[in-house]
Amino acid sequence: MNHHGQRTAEPTPDDTAAALTSAIADRDWQTAISLIENSWVTLLLDDPQLLRVAAEAIPESELSEHPTLLAGRKLFTHWGSTNTSGLIELPSDPEELRALGETPKARDALSVGAVRMIMQRATGEFRRAADIARTQTPLVSSASESQPDTLGAPLAIVRFQRGITYQLSGSFTEATSELQQAYRAARAAGLTQLARDAALESALGRAVAGDILQARRRLGQAPAGLSGRSVGSVAQALVALERLDPPDAGAVLDDIGEPEDRDEMWSFVVYARAQYALAIGQPFLGLAHLTRGVAANADTCRPGGIAYSLLTASEIDLRLAGGEGNKAIEIADSVIGDDPWTVVAAARANLFARRPTVALALCHRVDWFQSAQPRPHLEALLVQAAAHEALGETDSADTRWVSACTLIEQTGLLRPLALVPTRLVRTLSERTGVSTSGVAEFLAAATPSVFPTDVPVVRLTDREQAILRELARGEPLRKIAEKQFVSINTVKTQLRSMYQKVGGHSREEAVAIARKLGLLQLS
Repeated sequence: MNHHGQRTAEPTPDDTAAALTSAIADRDWQTAISLIENSWVTLLLDDPQLLRVAAEAIPESELSEHPTLLAGRKLFTHWGSTNTSGLIELPSDPEELRALGETPKARDALSVGAVRMIMQRATGEFRRAADIARTQTPLVSSASESQPDTLGAPLAIVRFQRGITYQLSGSFTEATSELQQAYRAARAAGLTQLARDAALESALGRAVAGDILQARRRLGQAPAGLSGRSVGSVAQALVALERLDPPDAGAVLDDIGEPEDRDEMWSFVVYARAQYALAIGQPFLGLAHLTRGVAANADTCRPGGIAYSLLTASEIDLRLAGGEGNKAIEIADSVIGDDPWTVVAAARANLFARRPTVALALCHRVDWFQSAQPRPHLEALLVQAAAHEALGETDSADTRWVSACTLIEQTGLLRPLALVPTRLVRTLSERTGVSTSGVAEFLAAATPSVFPTDVPVVRLTDREQAILRELARGEPLRKIAEKQFVSINTVKTQLRSMYQKVGGHSREEAVAIARKLGLLQLS
């Protein structure tokens, strides 16, 4: 009765939920449809499980005249699929989209567009999802300009989902803009919980991208007294790591626990754990979290998404920190394209493998004028400074250091300084006379460098590699010689060469060291 205008008081969430539950039990589909269409925002925020049950329960035959409900049903029943057949088609022309945003059909169009975008995300197609979001921008902008009061709540939710989409694709600048608009729209519509979530999502993006000062401001926008989501806790943990306070970060991460099933933000939790493990000098702990996380979410950890970028870069760093130089270089050599996260991690691996020229070439792959991600940019500047220093090119090293100090001052980033030798930070600071309060704080804290000074990288010949595999299988030298079609003396000569390279003095010791270095890949 309330939704048909026979009462003037607004329903409470409990009233709506009780009425919808009763309608589903009575199979009164028209009442259920009316309740959902008038209160879907409230249901989505306060009782999403009931909304899911209702959308799945209502027969599809009842929804032909209700595009928004049909879109919601498609999302719930086809999760993990890109099958959007049956949904209304949206125009592709920007002007037609703008015109549609001014009509009563805008609400349905926004819902259908959001469902198409979310379904792409659910299958790990983050670039495609971001492209859909960009295509629908004229519709969203037009609806915001022409119907801000009528569509305030739906627009807040759509903008929030657009922000998450950009975040998951690694487009942090677009994500920040969209989430801030979602925050303002949610506050204007009185959606306190959604406003908090938008602020926390924005804080996470800023913390990962490396703008720590902005991340702290976004955390301050989250209303007090409301329980935090894992994304907000991840942002807090990353900010604590930048304050050079690993214990605080560890306490926050312990409270988060493991990501839940179908948690789209799982990769950010794993990334934060990897960074914490690096900070406390336990890279193999970080690798354990990373391996579990990727195994559980392999379908959404693929190139084109921020999960793949962050976790591939993290694995390179964790391997490097654990002394697995060969494995780090193997992953680094597989990096293609100009993704800033993976390219910089690959450059760093080559720097510590004493290949400064390769490190510089990798850093030049990224167009830093187009990339608005301060963290990989700062890390690249430090890698370049270290590489130029190793090559005796002090003027170039000093230039990169000055640029790095400017970025540190602008963003509040400190932890990237631990990704190069501390003695280099001190040398560049003293030689150039350029520093910042952050650099001084880092040096005063005596934060240890993440990576060992000497990361062993062993390069075996194909024949040495073949002999190593046979040794690991326990084959005697005579059998190895027969398989390789060489004399036993030739095998002994190659064996001595291999022992010298890996630093072993016996079969068992050489095999153990080779396993640690990542040299053994048995079929």
